[in-house]
Amino acid sequence: MARGGEVRAEKWAQVEELFEAALPLSADARKRFLGTVPNPAVRAEVRSLLAAQAATGSTGIAAAIVDAAAEAAELVPGSVFAHFEIVRLLGRGGMGEVYLVVDLSLGRQVALKLLPTAFQHDPERLRRFIREARAAATLNHPHIVTVYEVGESNGQPFIATEFVEGENLADMLVRGSIALSEGIRLGRQIVIALAAAHAAGIVHRDLKPANIMVRADGVV
Repeated sequence: MARGGEVRAEKWAQVEELFEAALPLSADARKRFLGTVPNPAVRAEVRSLLAAQAATGSTGIAAAIVDAAAEAAELVPGSVFAHFEIVRLLGRGGMGEVYLVVDLSLGRQVALKLLPTAFQHDPERLRRFIREARAAATLNHPHIVTVYEVGESNGQPFIATEFVEGENLADMLVRGSIALSEGIRLGRQIVIALAAAHAAGIVHRDLKPANIMVRADGVV
């Protein structure tokens, strides 16, 4: 097996093990348990499967995989959601899935964040999703992603934002340590962005390396 295949197999084995361990836990216990998982990609995958299981009553990981795949079946490359053409999945997190899409009305690439189907009937999740969009839309700063549009299509809420092409800080750290001078340069930009958000009365409640994008030219 090629090294890439070995890595995927190892990751999937970890996802399967964590899913089975989290399945019998209460919601609060699951949250605490998943909080101990160091790999954000694995953690997001387990959360996605647990959400599919909760929404459909699946009894095992195989059924949860089927349910999760069915949920995302329409969002394949080349398909259209609202006035966006799907290019590829960028990532999954606790509050949604993010896709690289083309805005067909303006002909530009944007990042499209969707609230997972499993959470659309959860008032608290929906409220947090909309609150996040409205808060981010009030900010206009070179180190803060720009929100272009907030809307809904066929009952599914979405947030369309600027697409930042680069690498997140978590992936940069996986490759190795960052030089002190570079860490200071990146940290200064992060602090400036946070200060601007705080001045507008907004607190970032999920600040972590995976949520910090660094462009090829070094701009956060």
